[in-house]
Amino acid sequence: MLYIRFSGFVSISNIERLILQLCN
Repeated sequence: MLYIRFSGFVSISNIERLILQLCN
């Protein structure tokens, strides 16, 4: 269960990173 939560956090981080790249 902790692994799933960690994976979801990583996915959100990747999405935020892509958004930052688009803004830049």
